Amino acid sequence: MINKIAILVFFFALFLGSTVFGQKDTLYHHSNHFEQEGNFVLDASVMSVDANQGILIVAEKTIKLRTDVDKEGYRYYKTIFIDSSGQRISIADFKPRMNVIVVGTELPDDTIMADQITLLLE
Repeated sequence: MINKIAILVFFFALFLGSTVFGQKDTLYHHSNHFEQEGNFVLDASVMSVDANQGILIVAEKTIKLRTDVDKEGYRYYKTIFIDSSGQRISIADFKPRMNVIVVGTELPDDTIMADQITLLLE
């Protein structure tokens, strides 16, 4: 009996979580930019990409990419790049005029430090 209750609770929680995330996705696509839970979210087109500097310009906003350096001195991105299906992609996949959703933190200098950038289907 306890196992059946645990299974029901698990599936209810899974269903509830997917419903909430589905609503967020809809909200992203219907808003140009807004703040949610301390994050800045921007749904707009890429204007330019400078992978060497770790910067994208999206809707005239400077988007800084989180980077780090490994033991050998190689720089890598900590910003997560994904496509609309959730698959990891590279910064090389982003081109001007592509639509993206940027989630990050707005900095005092009016730039955005990106935690995740999602490439949307056209």
